[in-house]
Amino acid sequence: MKENNTTINKEISDETYKDLFDLTPGALFVVDLDGLILDCNEGACEMFGYTKKEMLLLRARDFLPRGKNHSYLDIFNESCSTYVWLSCLRRDGQIFPVQYNNRIITLNGHRVALFNAIDIKEINWDQQKLTGPDGIFDEISRTHCITWKKEKEDYVIVGYDKAMEQFTQGKINEFIGRKARELYKDQPEILKEFDLCVQKKSAIWRELPYRMFSTDDSRHMRVTFVFVSPNMVITYYDDITKRKNVETLFHESEKRRLQALEATSDGVWDWNIQTGQIITCPAYFTMLGYAPSESDMAYPEVVTSYDEFIKLLHIDDRDDVEKRLHDCIASKQSMCEIELRLRTKSGGWKWILKKGKVIDWDGQGNPVRMTGTHIDINESRQAKDALTQSKKRLRAQYMGMPMPVYTWQKIGNEFILSDFNPAADEFTDGQISGFIGRKAHMLYKENPEILDNIIEAFDNKTIRKGKTPYRMFTTKETKYIAFTCTYVVPDMILVHMEDITKQKLAEEKLRRSEKDLRDLTAQLFKAEENVRKYIAQELHDSIGQHLSSIKYIAEKAISQIHAGHTDMGCSSLEKLSSTIQNTIDEVSRISMDLRPSTLDDLGILATISWFCREYQSIYPDLDLIKRIKIKESNVPANIRIHLFRIMQESLNNVARHAKASSVKIDMAKTAGRIEMTISDNGIGFNVREKTLQGQEDRRGFGLRSMKERTSYSGGKFIVEAARGGGTTIRASWPCA
Repeated sequence: MKENNTTINKEISDETYKDLFDLTPGALFVVDLDGLILDCNEGACEMFGYTKKEMLLLRARDFLPRGKNHSYLDIFNESCSTYVWLSCLRRDGQIFPVQYNNRIITLNGHRVALFNAIDIKEINWDQQKLTGPDGIFDEISRTHCITWKKEKEDYVIVGYDKAMEQFTQGKINEFIGRKARELYKDQPEILKEFDLCVQKKSAIWRELPYRMFSTDDSRHMRVTFVFVSPNMVITYYDDITKRKNVETLFHESEKRRLQALEATSDGVWDWNIQTGQIITCPAYFTMLGYAPSESDMAYPEVVTSYDEFIKLLHIDDRDDVEKRLHDCIASKQSMCEIELRLRTKSGGWKWILKKGKVIDWDGQGNPVRMTGTHIDINESRQAKDALTQSKKRLRAQYMGMPMPVYTWQKIGNEFILSDFNPAADEFTDGQISGFIGRKAHMLYKENPEILDNIIEAFDNKTIRKGKTPYRMFTTKETKYIAFTCTYVVPDMILVHMEDITKQKLAEEKLRRSEKDLRDLTAQLFKAEENVRKYIAQELHDSIGQHLSSIKYIAEKAISQIHAGHTDMGCSSLEKLSSTIQNTIDEVSRISMDLRPSTLDDLGILATISWFCREYQSIYPDLDLIKRIKIKESNVPANIRIHLFRIMQESLNNVARHAKASSVKIDMAKTAGRIEMTISDNGIGFNVREKTLQGQEDRRGFGLRSMKERTSYSGGKFIVEAARGGGTTIRASWPCA
């Protein structure tokens, strides 16, 4: 091969080819059929960035992108007179598109490929012309093309032109070496065209929806497939999306026009006014129930007489139709429209809208011809009649409503009073009629909530309800009303009003009754405390006398014992012991019912302090923490006794049941309320299992009594407890 290279180079150096290499533009190579470069011109060296010495050491595949050059030697096996686009590789690693063709020649007895390459950037695209095989197309100018090489059953991208590079914003270069069956897997119709092009060894074109694999855009393309011997296909792409869109819009418009013509059932007529002859189309008959082919119809396709047309009219419509037609002709109106009834084949009647226009006059100005249409309006007329009846029924219902109803119509930005029913007239003592046409924002300026509901109901096309004190703008009376604002299409609001003054007064009376009951309960508590105070005083005096007697008996017994009369002393003490026990039991029973005198003398805070000292002396093992952050003047007099009783009962419950080691009392004024909290760290209990409605322990109030005391005095009572988590009692009252 090296010897052949030398021989061929020598031959090429002859004068025969010297001018060819020196003068040919672009890159020129001589390549043997194994791909070895035998010679090249300076244009080739400049295009690919090598010296001539380096070029003669390379093979053709070295100019193809790496990883894409394994099977391209066979592109030189036959002559290619048509330009093909390939992606090539410069020495500096840059990939660029070139346009090439080659011819197989014989030099010194050896078959070699003469290869010509042109840098696409240097092409004058306005002058480019490509001629396809078999004369199928003569010129492709400024199109976008890709070069494919057939490999087995697939086609591989080996090149593209500058226009395609611009069209794909440079992304086409990323697809060099990719296969058509991968890129067009969702467009099998394109793959079929590849195979057909190679099979026929010709050029074919198709217009089809096309998804660009480089940019994933969806377009409509005219794709031309050109076979290039021996195994290449060049695809040319012409974007016809805009043209197709216009065609689609045209076809849709034409389709709609044809559908409209097909769907219409209008009858067309032409009336010769002077002869009375009327010529009609088939639809003129079919809308009345006839078929155009019927020979026994009431009138033929040509109504021979105007009088015959009049006979088809409903008797109640004849005079009006004739008069209006005469007036239209006499006054030379541009258009005449009449709603009338024509007899159908079945003997019934159908509403028809007759439209007509005089289109011809004679030399004296007399009308000659009138033409127009008959439109079937039977359904719309029936709907109109039904709507009229419905409106009448609604009107009757509106007028018969037992409650006052006012109709407000939206005109511009205002709601105008436009109607009312008899109940509204009665409600206003007959004065409402004088307010027709008045604006809502003026009439309801003292009741803005009604106006707000009217606006909201209209804006949201819905119903709004409310209750409010109401000063009537008609009689100036003050009532309490329930109102409903209802939207009615297209621009009205109905306001229903119900006088609920009696109901409101009854509710107010009930609330006052409940308040009186609470006041009575408070008075009962006060009376109870007065009784307790009296009883406490009495018991104090009584128990004092008993204690004095006990003291006397005890001293007497002691004296007897000291005097040596032991038996007599013991007998006295035995009697004294049972008396003392009875007194202790009586004191224990009534002690919780007695009112501490310090509560009246020194106030609630001093009473709480006294009780806590007494409690601590009785239960020294129970740590009592007292945090009072309130002044005596902050505690209303009517709740002081309730504070004390609830605290008293709570602390007694802790001592009896909680098994606690600590209990805390907190009192403070926060957010306008007097709050008292008593919490312990005892065994707690399940609140759900502990009813607040059960029988009270006779030794104290119990939870129910504490809750009732708090409620009756206007406060709130809360119990928080959990087994093993202690118990917290909270009571609070509003204060000034």
